[in-house]
Amino acid sequence: MPRNKIAQESLEIILKGAKRTYRDLIESVKCGVYISDLEGNILFVNNMFAEMLGYEKKENVVGLNLTHDIYSRGKDREGYIKKLKEKGYAHDYELEFKKKDKEILVVSATSNFILNENNEPIGVEGVVLDITDKKRLEGDLQKEKAKLEQILNFEEQISLIRKSDKLFDFVVEKSLEILNAERCSLMLIDDETKELCVKGSRGLKIEFFGKGRIKIGERLAGMVAKEGKPILVSNIDNDYRIQDKNNSNYKGKSFIIVPISLEGKIIGVIN
Repeated sequence: MPRNKIAQESLEIILKGAKRTYRDLIESVKCGVYISDLEGNILFVNNMFAEMLGYEKKENVVGLNLTHDIYSRGKDREGYIKKLKEKGYAHDYELEFKKKDKEILVVSATSNFILNENNEPIGVEGVVLDITDKKRLEGDLQKEKAKLEQILNFEEQISLIRKSDKLFDFVVEKSLEILNAERCSLMLIDDETKELCVKGSRGLKIEFFGKGRIKIGERLAGMVAKEGKPILVSNIDNDYRIQDKNNSNYKGKSFIIVPISLEGKIIGVIN
């Protein structure tokens, strides 16, 4: 057999093996792989791409349109294609996909144009990575960071306040804001009468503000002032400690009372 014919057959065998290896590689990766035409019609996906979108078979995804069937926001594809046209590729582009059950999936996509012999784009091939959990975690961290910043800013502003009435109002307002509560009162201990007295409040009746005195050790606020431990009531109807369940001062079914201490001494409570 002529040497050049042997070489040609060997090359064909190698190419077939390479194609098989390439297919196996595509199916083994832990990210979605797809090919579409320029109109967004899906021509090929690997099993992972179908699985990410909630489809049992990849054949169920082939033929769908990215803009109409996959993208959560159709206009996102316009920005994505614009990015591709600018550089010929897009790297780690964040998109929202719509799963089969309509659940939203956040993905990071990296794609490029498929070019013909004339160097003209005829399609798009890309890889997508599911980053939904990562984005959710980032969102949770941002919320916790915002709360922390509120608390730190809270402490800084307290140090700048000199007049007691302004300080009381500030503490009440910030407590409502940080805890997303509807009613709040600040009570301080009167050293002479050994009673808790309302010094600041929001959402309470005016008469309560004037008559709001509780002896240390009595009622829940007095118990917190005496023992220095916070109390959380999840439902006043089911809590044996609540004697006056029909008290009009209860806005809802749950509340919390926290002791206020200064240099190790309990000086009041926040309701």
